[in-house]
Amino acid sequence: METLKMENVSISYGEKFIIKNINFQLRKGEIISIVGESGSGKSTILNSILGFLPEEGKIQNGEIYYEGKKITCLSKKEWQILRGKKIGIIFQEPGSTLNPFQKIGKQFFESFHHVLKMKKKEARTLMENMFSKVGLKGTEELIEKFPFQLSGGMKQRVSIALAIGLGPNLLLADEPTSSLDATIQKNIIEEFLFLKKELNMSILLVTHNLALAKYVSDKILVLSQGNMVDFGSPEEIIQNPKSEYTKKLLSDIPKIKE
Repeated sequence: METLKMENVSISYGEKFIIKNINFQLRKGEIISIVGESGSGKSTILNSILGFLPEEGKIQNGEIYYEGKKITCLSKKEWQILRGKKIGIIFQEPGSTLNPFQKIGKQFFESFHHVLKMKKKEARTLMENMFSKVGLKGTEELIEKFPFQLSGGMKQRVSIALAIGLGPNLLLADEPTSSLDATIQKNIIEEFLFLKKELNMSILLVTHNLALAKYVSDKILVLSQGNMVDFGSPEEIIQNPKSEYTKKLLSDIPKIKE
C-alpha cells in the first residue's frame, strides 16, 4: 500500500488555481522529488498534505490519502496526532520548525518525550546521535542556545535533526539543503538514503535542483506553473523528457559527485 496518494488534486488561492490535477503515489521506502522553478507550486503541495494551506487556499478538487485514509478534512486533534511522529516536515525556512523563545535542548527533550515517550536520558542520547548525523558538534553549548543565536545553516541542521529523530513514516522536505555547504548537503542526502533503506521511510523532497533529484529519487515529478509536465523514474525523465520545460532543466543540470 502507498504511504501517500494525491488523486486529481487542484488547489486555488482565491480565484487563481496554483495546483492543477496532481496525481502521484508515494510507496513505502520510496523517494519522490518534486522539481520546478520558484512559484511553480511545490511548497503548496507540501502544505496541502500537512493541512497548512492559508485561509485563502482551498483544495477545489481531488483527495489526499495517507496510508489509505483521506486527510483533507481532519480535525485539529487528528492533525496533532498525524504531524511529527507519522508525518515529519523540514521547512525551507530553517527557523519555521523551532520555537524562538525556547532553548534548543528543551525543544528536543519535549518533542522526544511527547511524541516518543522517552525519558530525559534516552532523549539526550537520541539528540546527540541526530546532531552527529547532520554534522553538528558541541552539544553542551548548542543545547543552551536559542534559535536566534544560530546561523541559518545551523538552524536548518537542527530542524533536520529534530524531524528525522522523531522517526516519521513519511518525511516532507522543502529544499532541506539549500542553506548548507556542499559537504553537509551530501551528509544529509546520504542520511535520507539510509532512512529510506533501513527504516523503509517514504520521503517527498521538494527541490529546484534536478541533479540532486536524479541522485536521490526513485521517481521525479516535474512541476511548471502548477502543472505536472513530467513524471517517472530518473532514467525516464532524463532519457525521454516529455516537456520543453524539462528539456531546459536537463540542459542546465550540473554534475553531482557520487
